[in-house]
Amino acid sequence: MDTQLMKETFNTAYNYSFELTKGIDLLSKQIKQDDPSFPQTLHQLIIGLEWYLTAVEKTSTIQNKILDLEVINQHLSNINDAIKNDNVLYISDIFKYEIKESIEEWQGFNRDYYM
Repeated sequence: MDTQLMKETFNTAYNYSFELTKGIDLLSKQIKQDDPSFPQTLHQLIIGLEWYLTAVEKTSTIQNKILDLEVINQHLSNINDAIKNDNVLYISDIFKYEIKESIEEWQGFNRDYYM
């Protein structure tokens, strides 16, 4: 990936990371309120997270700190298991207390690299 494209991708991922954390908050709220639309939000969140993780991985050479993708993938595996077991509270907890915190930590470390 050329340097300019990498910077643009990083900037887009950085901005999008804030939308992801808002989406995680929305999902948690929907699950707490037993909102029947939470599966759609979950689906959209997973698609967005997939793009974000790819962008973070592809721009790792210009970041101060990258996400530990193995840890995130383990969380996603746990979410998959929770979906199979219909354990929606566990889904919410993983997103809110594991994935969201990882994204926010990444935002903090990379704030100075945002161009």
